[in-house]
Parts: sequence; C-alpha cells; structure tokens
Amino acid sequence: SPNALREYSSNSQIDGVIDAVVVAGLYPNMVHAEKTSRTDPPSLWYRKERVHFHSSSINHKVVNLDSAYCAFYEKFAFGNRTYIAATSLAKPFSLMLFGKSMLVRHLERKVLVDDFITLKVAAQTGVAFRELRYEIETLLQEMISSAGDSRAKRSNQKKMVEGVINLLSN
Repeated sequence: SPNALREYSSNSQIDGVIDAVVVAGLYPNMVHAEKTSRTDPPSLWYRKERVHFHSSSINHKVVNLDSAYCAFYEKFAFGNRTYIAATSLAKPFSLMLFGKSMLVRHLERKVLVDDFITLKVAAQTGVAFRELRYEIETLLQEMISSAGDSRAKRSNQKKMVEGVINLLSN
C-alpha cells in the first residue's frame, strides 16, 4: 500500500538527496567539466577522453554548470565525437561519500577520489568525510548483522541517516 512505502520515500523531495542517489547509482561514470570561456559550454573529459553532452541531455546547452563533475548513464560515439546522455550534476559531498577510495591532500587543500576526481575542499572537510564514510560502513554492517534487533540500535541508525540527509540537503 502507498502508506507502507511512505517511510521509504520521505526524502524524495530533497534535491540534494536525489542527486546523491543518482551519483551513487551511476558512479564511476563521471566526467570533469573544465570552463574555458564565459560564453562557451565547458569542455568535458571522461578520464582522458574528450566527450560532449548529447542534445538529449538536460545539460546540453548549459554554459555555466553548478558543479565541475557530472554523472552520466550512457556514453556513445557518433561520427568523430563521443557523447554522453542522461546526465546529472555531481556535488562534491556526494562524490566524497560514494567514491571508492579517498585521499586527503592536506597541504594542497584537495581531496582525491579514486585517482581521477580532484576536489578543492579544506582538509578538515576531507577528513570529516573519510570518518563519515567509515561510520556509514560500520552502520550498514550493523544493520545487516542485527536485522530485527533492539530499538536503541535502530534509533542510533536513524540518527546517522538523518545526519547524512541533512548534510546532503545543504
């Protein structure tokens, strides 16, 4: 029934949460957008390959993207160009949460995610996200191993999930 599913869709109207879910689902299909001029669309790179937004992409004529990274569902060649379609902007918090590995470069004030995503963030932010990832992993392991356990554990689990949702909402 719809009422039974309400608990699972309670955050479906929060854009930051939806964006993070899309990034998690499409990862590691990420392109880096490099702005070269004020009037031209950004140059897009998938690893070291130049790609372009396909005309069916919602980001196709966007000149100023709100993020330097973009997730995509599909990459294909047509003629002498490679295109990406079904795209969504990827915010740094989502990338730090759902990337495979994360290296904090303290002196450079950067976080390197999976050796191909470089984020300009404070070292403290990178360290906090590294700790948060550890806590989320621990929480997921506890949830799997103690399915149906005490309400106290479920309360702590709920607080962690609410904290992550609050973080992604800002």
